[in-house]
Amino acid sequence: MNRLSDIREEKDLNQKAIAKILGIDRSSYSDYETEETLILIKPLCTLANYYKFSTDYILCLTDERKQHQLSQKPLKLRLKELRILNNLTQEKLAN
Repeated sequence: MNRLSDIREEKDLNQKAIAKILGIDRSSYSDYETEETLILIKPLCTLANYYKFSTDYILCLTDERKQHQLSQKPLKLRLKELRILNNLTQEKLAN
């Protein structure tokens, strides 16, 4: 289950409009909504920023709609910081 279609409809948007924001075609976005294709991190973060909801809310990991702005720092740097903060090597994280 995902909330992509519910959020989109709540904002009174169509799939074509969201696909344009993501830079993909409508059918590719539709596949995210129907879970034919797993949503990738970059479009997920783009939608979280656009809707101002957490990625956890969009993915149904929480029911809390925390509005926030994701860091503008590149994803690879944020992942590296989190890995180091948790005392993980790249190998341990990969496993």
